[in-house]
Formats: sequence, structure tokens, C-alpha cells
Amino acid sequence: MSLFFDLLCAVNSPNQRASVDQLRVVADVLEVAAQQHGITSAEVQTALSAISPHLRAVLQQKVSILQQPAETTVHQLAETETSDTIQTMVSPSVYSTMGRSVAAQTSLSDETGKEILSLLIPAAMHLLDLGAQYNVSNGNLLVSRFLNSDRREDLDLGEVAYFIHRMMDAPAP
Repeated sequence: MSLFFDLLCAVNSPNQRASVDQLRVVADVLEVAAQQHGITSAEVQTALSAISPHLRAVLQQKVSILQQPAETTVHQLAETETSDTIQTMVSPSVYSTMGRSVAAQTSLSDETGKEILSLLIPAAMHLLDLGAQYNVSNGNLLVSRFLNSDRREDLDLGEVAYFIHRMMDAPAP
């Protein structure tokens, strides 16, 4: 849950991009993914959990090969609206592996598991991008924790999505 707590700290910080409105955007995209593929929010969260280790590996690889800050890749993927951009950032073999991981842990077929990635990857990257600071390059606590932590709760984007969903669906006081 510490990645979610870091996300909440980013929401409360005037120096970071995160806001309740941005959390709503992520929650809405995940809801669209569920509706388009006829699955529950819980299955979308499970799918995010399934792809989290793969996303981490992709980001770590981009850092080592391209000598490019992970924050740059995260931001590029967060801003993308096309699967072409995603597939240039994620190799076809990793993309297929991610789709199979989603299918294995949800009720989706392998093909549908790959299709839903076009919504899940940008949503996951948008979520991580919320930790970016205004006017500071390469300063993103969420990306740093996601890439450098060995604790499962720091790597599980499905768990973060679960808490965002609960927070957004909470009844008003």
C-alpha cells in the first residue's frame, strides 16, 4: 500500500502533477477497459497486477539501454493514445507475454488479454506519471519507488487501482 500512500502524498503536494481529478481520469479509463471487455473492476485490477512486473522490467530496460530517465518513458506512455506508440516502447514478445499473463489471471482469452493492454499500459503509466514534480526533470517518487523497491506492495499497480476505485466510489460525507 505504500505506493498508494505515495500517490496520496503526491495528490496533496502542490509541486506534483497528481490531483483528485487525475485519479478520476485513471479510474475512468480502467472502468472503460472493464466495460469494453465485459469484465469486472476487480479483474481489471488483477490484470494490472499481472502486468506490473513486466512494466517494471520494460522501464528498467529502457533506462539501461537508452540511458534515458525512466520518467521520460513513463511520460511518453502516459500521453499516448495509440497502440503503435506502446508497441514501439514494448517489444512484441514482452507485449505477448503481458497479454498471456493477463489472460492467465482473468477470464479473458489470450487475444483479449493483449487487446486490453492498449488501455491498461497508458493508464498504469499515467498513474505513475502523477508523481512527477512541476519544474523538475527526473523527479518522480512514484516511478523511483516502482523501479527500485523490492517490496511487493510497491510494485502492484492493481492494488493501487483497487484503492483508487474505493476512494472514487466512496459516498460523499
